[in-house]
Amino acid sequence: MNNLFRKTNEKVKDMLNDEISFLNNVKEKLVDKGIYVPITADMLRLILQKQVNKNDKIYNLEVEIQEGCIRVNGIVKKLLLKIPFALYLEPVKSEKRVLYFEIKQMRPLNQDWIKIKVLNKPPYLTYTKGSMTLDLNQVKRVNSIPVGTIQSFKMENNKLLVKIGI
Repeated sequence: MNNLFRKTNEKVKDMLNDEISFLNNVKEKLVDKGIYVPITADMLRLILQKQVNKNDKIYNLEVEIQEGCIRVNGIVKKLLLKIPFALYLEPVKSEKRVLYFEIKQMRPLNQDWIKIKVLNKPPYLTYTKGSMTLDLNQVKRVNSIPVGTIQSFKMENNKLLVKIGI
């Protein structure tokens, strides 16, 4: 009787080990897989322009993706002055489907009120103390993928390539 329990126990352990190794193999294969979603400068510009209203007094918004950074420039009006600006954003990390950017540089005036006026546009964009977040669920291309999180991102060929995977 004792021998029967031991053999049954060994068979159950073997079956569980096979299942676990199978699941680990599937998981390893899925981790490397993902879909690259290209986000162009025009898409980012449309996101910004969509959130701007006439009271913001922001004009001539342009977005350009360069090597390692995203440049946002335009003109903001305060009282009667038209102030040109250029913001340089660098992607630093991601969580779930949100990208975090650090503001590397601002020209010609490094004024927080300009950053807030341009970059704090919930639900798409939020700005706090030198960093901006971009919720990619608000981008149609990313939202069309029902599952997955950002696995990696890179800037290549004037596009922000975001890899969505499980």
